Amino acid sequence: MGAKFIETDLQLTRDAKIVAMHDETVDRTTNGRGRVSKMSLVELRGLDAGIKFLSVDGKSYKGERAPTLDEILEFGRTAEVTFYLELKESQGWGFEQSLVGALRRAGAMNRAVIISFDAEVLANVKRIEPELTTGFLCENPPRN
Repeated sequence: MGAKFIETDLQLTRDAKIVAMHDETVDRTTNGRGRVSKMSLVELRGLDAGIKFLSVDGKSYKGERAPTLDEILEFGRTAEVTFYLELKESQGWGFEQSLVGALRRAGAMNRAVIISFDAEVLANVKRIEPELTTGFLCENPPRN
């Protein structure tokens, strides 16, 4: 469709796979229930992530599955898209390391911006990879 930038939120599964999912739970966006962090990737991929959504022309997205970070990065490479990858909060030891590792493997360091409302998450990312572009999200910017 010609977009040059896409924003998506990332969550970590029980078996340490990074997936695109807005909420900490699958309740609102899939036909399942429960926390993403309590599900394996196989369990998560068994859910329908499109059943609750329609396109502007009324097309159903039924049967869509939540993509993995690797799938997202591959799409970004082939479509020449830059991703704004939002991390809601630290999801435990290794999440930021896994994210940076995936970006390195995919050769996507220059096609990703890591964004978060959590300054500590961004500090962790910068400690792991100082050259990675980050962005702090806030509703009310602090005066300092």
